[in-house]
Amino acid sequence: MGLLDSLNTGRRGLAAASAGISVVSNNVANANTIGYSRRSLTTSTADPVEQGGVLFGQGVDVTGIVRAHDRYLGMRIVDAVGMQARSNTTEQSLRTTESWFNETSSTGLVEVYSAFYDTMTRLTQDPSDLSLRLSTEQAAERMTTTVSRTADGLTKTIDGYDQSFSSAFQGLNATLDEIAKLNSEIGHRGDTTGNTDLLDRRDQLVRELATISGASVELDPDGQATVYYGGHAAVSGSEARDLSIVSAIGAAPIVYLSADAGVIDITNDLGGQMGGLVDARGYTSSYLNRLDDFAFTLATSINAIHAAGFDGYGAAGGNLFAPPAALAGAAQSMSVDPLVAGDANLIALSGTAGGGVGDQLNLQNMLNFETNTAYTGGLTGLQFLSSLTSDVGSDVSAIGADADAQDALVEDFDAMRDSTSGVDSDEEAIRLVEYQAAYRASARVISAADEMLRILTSLGA
Repeated sequence: MGLLDSLNTGRRGLAAASAGISVVSNNVANANTIGYSRRSLTTSTADPVEQGGVLFGQGVDVTGIVRAHDRYLGMRIVDAVGMQARSNTTEQSLRTTESWFNETSSTGLVEVYSAFYDTMTRLTQDPSDLSLRLSTEQAAERMTTTVSRTADGLTKTIDGYDQSFSSAFQGLNATLDEIAKLNSEIGHRGDTTGNTDLLDRRDQLVRELATISGASVELDPDGQATVYYGGHAAVSGSEARDLSIVSAIGAAPIVYLSADAGVIDITNDLGGQMGGLVDARGYTSSYLNRLDDFAFTLATSINAIHAAGFDGYGAAGGNLFAPPAALAGAAQSMSVDPLVAGDANLIALSGTAGGGVGDQLNLQNMLNFETNTAYTGGLTGLQFLSSLTSDVGSDVSAIGADADAQDALVEDFDAMRDSTSGVDSDEEAIRLVEYQAAYRASARVISAADEMLRILTSLGA
């Protein structure tokens, strides 16, 4: 072991300390960078050399730079982020749906339905009174307008969900391709600074993908990430499979994942914002279907009763409401029959042709229908509408509670990640002092060896 070996050992120490300072400075600079994982320098003892049967150490080797990362926690965070985005998107979307069922105003569904029957009840005071007949016709107009406006609003809300869904889809294939490309680059590199940057970038992309579409991930020990939708791999190693979307007016968008023999429908496997939009669409469509059920039952049943009576002219009654063409769309098209809307005397209240003022038989039949359990579920009209509006509120409330729970879960996971992978300024300051001390010590070794070599050189001269 000679002085030249000591110089080389000192040089290695300087290089290791310098690399350590570089890693610390990078950590401090990225302390607030989203998705950044703390780096650490890894070193090992250099291979010794044998002289005279004795092994002399050769200092230190820098073996790499690794990031602080818990891959199991990383996978759980991705799943939690997808569920969080799904719950929050569902809640926020359903707030729009809920606005169409506002019962705090005089134009709520329950309110206008009750007002319609209230005006018919007042009509029993004098069925021949034109002003009371006009009030009844106007109440029917308000009710049908409210039902139609609500159905139209729900339909447009569903269309809005579909458009948002299609917009969210647009960047998915590009993100999947980029993840596959990063997988490939990670697989061809060692554990260097470049590799840790690639790993962080890849993990951040997976998290963004989970936020948008609810993808899950399996992180392998070798650094590869496999991205799944349901049980179907969308990214495996350096290969990404294409996604496609099929959209048609009035129909829910469908997302397909390419497969060897064709495609796989993964729409129901989606989570994140897209899954939330699918959920919100499902809820809103069910509310619209129930409103169609209400409008169809009310219009066809009242029309049947109304047609059995006689109007103010003694003629047989016609339709009170415009007949719905079908169950689907009944609410959106609901309106008062144009003839009745133009002449309130055409409201058929009498039970017999030429019935006098006291003949309210058909009016009573229409009033009695209010207590008829003719609606789905064995409910009256008021019970049916009350159940519908109540369910909207309770659904939004339940989903909101779930969103709050998911927010708390992600917050906890992010805190755990910060504890594992985050940059602690105090800790970095301590490491900086340690590397500074190591640098000074190595520099002193070199200075001492250099001085000794100078002395030996002068003696030799």
